[in-house]
Amino acid sequence: MVARLMGQKTETHIWGVFTLAAILLGLNGCASMSEQECLAADWRLVGYEDATQGRNASTISAHRKACARINVVPDLDRYQQGYREGARQYCVRPTAYQLGINGGKYEGICPADLEPAFLRAYRDGQALYAITRNIEDQQDSLRSYQSDIAGYQQEIAQHELDIIDPASTANERRDHLRALEKLRRKIADAEIEITHIERNINNLQFDYRDLQQHHQRLGY
Repeated sequence: MVARLMGQKTETHIWGVFTLAAILLGLNGCASMSEQECLAADWRLVGYEDATQGRNASTISAHRKACARINVVPDLDRYQQGYREGARQYCVRPTAYQLGINGGKYEGICPADLEPAFLRAYRDGQALYAITRNIEDQQDSLRSYQSDIAGYQQEIAQHELDIIDPASTANERRDHLRALEKLRRKIADAEIEITHIERNINNLQFDYRDLQQHHQRLGY
């Protein structure tokens, strides 16, 4: 009994050690910078790269936390200098437009003189992204109805086999016929929905092409 309890305690301790190690590894894996990166960092370049990737300036807090493990303190002045330079490279219309098209999030990093034009391009891209998402949603619905119809057709085939089965009784055949009628109504209803969805997709695709051409005329 004592040996079994000791074994359970030992096993619990081992799993506790493994769990703690996994947590520590997870924290290290989530660090914004590795120890080597902290030691070799050119903080102006780090700030520049963060900005050109569209990251918020508060990213420096994550770097500070990551580097604190080895007592490295980021050079805030150099980071901010690089960040300002990177933001001016990032905050241009093509970047904004692609960010919008891809459904990306703008982190509010642009300086005041560049932000209005950036936001206009970003919103133009978002408009195309919204149409794309709408088309994808419609296509998902279309596939769902098509899958339903395929399932109904399989059920119909089985009912038809059961009807001609010599072992089926008259009552069973009537039940199968009623089931066939319901399934065919379901198929008809689904086909109506498919027609509506296909029309919606065609209209959305036309809207997408029209808006895309308008954006090309705007220089995107």
